[in-house]
Amino acid sequence: GQVMKDGVTYDRLNTAAQIEIAVAIAKLRAKDLGIICVDGVECLDSENFAEFERQIQGSGLQAFITRVCDGDFRTVIK
Repeated sequence: GQVMKDGVTYDRLNTAAQIEIAVAIAKLRAKDLGIICVDGVECLDSENFAEFERQIQGSGLQAFITRVCDGDFRTVIK
């Protein structure tokens, strides 16, 4: 199958809904470990990255992300 929400396929959902589903799936797959690695976060604009931060912070997961930025290595989500 396909991943759907309210009868709409994943690729037709808005980015916030896609992030919500992706975090929910990651949480299920992480099980008791509670750690995930997320690649491609650099494609999110600031609004959608903020939504990603909210979803991760409320999930109980610890996330290691890859993101393109200027400057030195830093912690992005606290």
